Amino acid sequence: MVAKRKSFFHEQKFVILAILAVFIGFSVGLLIREFNVSSSLQTLIFFPGEIFMRLLKLLVLPLVCASLISALAQLHPDTAKKLGLRSVLYYLFTAAMATCIGLTLVLIIHPGNPSIKGGKVVPRPHDHSHEALDNILDMIRNLIPENIIGAANSRDQTKISRNRSGFPVKHVEKVEGLNILGIITFCALIGIGTSKLRHIGEPVRNFFGSLETIVIYLIEGAMWTAPFGITSLVAASIAEVEDIFTTFQILATYVATVLLGLTIHILVGVPMVYIVVTRNNPLPIMKAMLPAFMTSLGTASSGAALPVGLQCMEGVADSRVTKFVLPLGASTNMDGNALYEAVAAIFIAQINGIELTLTEVVTISITATLASAGLNAVPAGLVSMLVILETVGLPVADIKTIIAVDWLLDRIRTAICTMADGLVASAVGHMVNLDPLEGEDMEELQEKEDTYKIGDCVHTHL
Repeated sequence: MVAKRKSFFHEQKFVILAILAVFIGFSVGLLIREFNVSSSLQTLIFFPGEIFMRLLKLLVLPLVCASLISALAQLHPDTAKKLGLRSVLYYLFTAAMATCIGLTLVLIIHPGNPSIKGGKVVPRPHDHSHEALDNILDMIRNLIPENIIGAANSRDQTKISRNRSGFPVKHVEKVEGLNILGIITFCALIGIGTSKLRHIGEPVRNFFGSLETIVIYLIEGAMWTAPFGITSLVAASIAEVEDIFTTFQILATYVATVLLGLTIHILVGVPMVYIVVTRNNPLPIMKAMLPAFMTSLGTASSGAALPVGLQCMEGVADSRVTKFVLPLGASTNMDGNALYEAVAAIFIAQINGIELTLTEVVTISITATLASAGLNAVPAGLVSMLVILETVGLPVADIKTIIAVDWLLDRIRTAICTMADGLVASAVGHMVNLDPLEGEDMEELQEKEDTYKIGDCVHTHL
């Protein structure tokens, strides 16, 4: 019994620490409000949270590059061509669908309210002279950057000024911020080229596979500082708000919006796509995947649920397909993250009173879809959240407002992704219908997956 308790606490240590950090941060924030703590002491209390956010930002660029190139380079161009292409497209489609569900709900429900910040909203300059066409062209420009190094710290944006005669003149300027769309394009091309060149691309594939493993290892190491960072961020958030009751109401509405979106996605969206593709009943697959669903709900880890999922799908779908699709899905299928990140980004805009244009909403949806699929299973989606907020110029500092409830949402969205993996594996198997003679090729492909750690993302969530 004692051994079981130790095992439970060991497996759940990050969740337990995160919950404790939230409560401690909340208590510290209340004490700061009650005793009118000096600004110097407040700075010291809030400092760990600042360092934690800087540490995550530091790892954004190497993680994006390594994850995307590694994921695309590992798809074998021959045996896995049909299987890989259909799997990736299926995952991208469901992620886009999840993003659309999240955006629709957050725009209709509108959970964000500037009162949560006590009037201390972050102003964002708007150039109302911009045309929709300018924003679309800027997005295309940023998809194809002139300089990949420059894309790490700036992106193109159309500015409108007036000449001496008073006539408006358009010109493209570099504005500070990460051009994630350009980096994704570049990394995708490198990954595809590496996969196509096979033996010549082997050193590149090995390098980025190793780099991805190293960066994830560093992020997992950085998560040991998360309890201190969370405590600091939550304390800062509580200390800044003026009306605690209103804050809880707004956060409860935000959580309800995310949970409603996830429920619609897994009970309506994903099964409907499955029915359209296979003309079969999705309930037997969902019933079979329940143990894996519960495992991911308990551990908040798609990697931990992967062995259970493979066992659940035995005899339910072609094992050669499931051995490819489920590991791929553990790192690629981030439907829950796509929905959550889209809702969170719009929520942060709403609490700052920022009215987003249609183009910016579309940019958020595209970035959330690509980031969720390309950033692997990184802790708590915080890294991809930083990417999305910086892409549309929203205040990154407001992540601290939602981090207090993220530990709960994280577990649920991970479980949703695990359940969806089973449906995707069955649907892809129906579409591909592999010849029995392809078994040896699939075994070779599985060996490559094991070598390059496809799906081996035993990641640590908050």
